[in-house]
Amino acid sequence: MVGSAHETDAIVLAQSVHSAYSVWLVPHDLKEASKLSNAFNGKISNSLTEEPQNTNVLLIPEFGVLRALYTLADAVIVGGGFGKATHNVLEATVQGKVVACGPHWQKIPENESLVAQGFLVPGTHHTDWTSYLERAYQGEFMYKETQARKWVLAHSGACDTMIETLEQAVEL
Repeated sequence: MVGSAHETDAIVLAQSVHSAYSVWLVPHDLKEASKLSNAFNGKISNSLTEEPQNTNVLLIPEFGVLRALYTLADAVIVGGGFGKATHNVLEATVQGKVVACGPHWQKIPENESLVAQGFLVPGTHHTDWTSYLERAYQGEFMYKETQARKWVLAHSGACDTMIETLEQAVEL
């Protein structure tokens, strides 16, 4: 499962060894769905197209489906990291997933802790994603699912803290 995918993510994924897997690709920007398809030389099936193709890559150009798909996925890659920055990985991590991303993951503060805990696996090359997919296929990350979910829940509550701080400041 690749969530919030950009064209560069699709290009890197197309270069990785993924033929043994069913790949679900959800674009970050629905207007750029055709660019994702181009990365696979048209060997991709669009979930909104009535005629499925014989391929292992399914393009899902719809909003609001990531959380449900993350729950179903055996492996999750979050896009954006081969461009400006990886998109938020917490939505997948709270589902108990060890997430892979591109090399530009440092802009989101919590990612440093996620990497240190082994819940976020950055990659710089398509071979890194191939390795991640193989590790996920072998079940290497399964024991971390509960730990990942607990990590996110233990770090939740920032909104409540901000509201309390603002309420105290207003009372001054």
